[in-house]
Amino acid sequence: DMLSLGPYNTTPGLRYGHRIAFLPDGRVLIAGGMWRGPELVDYGMTFCEVYDPVTNMMSMTGGMNAPRGRFELVPIWGGKFAAMGGLYYQAPSPPMTAGLYISTADVEIFDAATMTWSPAADLPRPMYDYAATSPDPNRVLIFDGYDGFGMSGKFHDAFFIKWFNHDADRQKWKIPGQPFDPV
Repeated sequence: DMLSLGPYNTTPGLRYGHRIAFLPDGRVLIAGGMWRGPELVDYGMTFCEVYDPVTNMMSMTGGMNAPRGRFELVPIWGGKFAAMGGLYYQAPSPPMTAGLYISTADVEIFDAATMTWSPAADLPRPMYDYAATSPDPNRVLIFDGYDGFGMSGKFHDAFFIKWFNHDADRQKWKIPGQPFDPV
């Protein structure tokens, strides 16, 4: 479960680790990110804004379901964008005595036609600070980055570069040439 209990999760402002995407109508989606609170904790954010270059105005739009920063936002097909992986802060709760930064395999799809987010199949493993692109519908190339073990857990491949195909029927991501994990 994802927690981002900071007071800044729904307030726009100074942030880093966010992502942008050009929408089909020429506007720009600005999604998620991290915001440093007064207690020097970097909280993951769910909120999203849209910049309209014609009016030079920003407006709020539907927020992501899960807080995240340092993720990838990739166009995947027909005005849809995948927010994949990322990092968020989990506040301490007993028996924890300190908060943790957690990487996630969570994926959400933004639909530019409805300006809403919906959950999608998780990535095969948590990851953040990686590069991704999507040359074809339902296919994403991911290169390098960090996995769920944080700073000391660089992907085990010397230079991680993998294709992931999204199977919408099974709601799974698959590395081509490898079988799906059993459901």
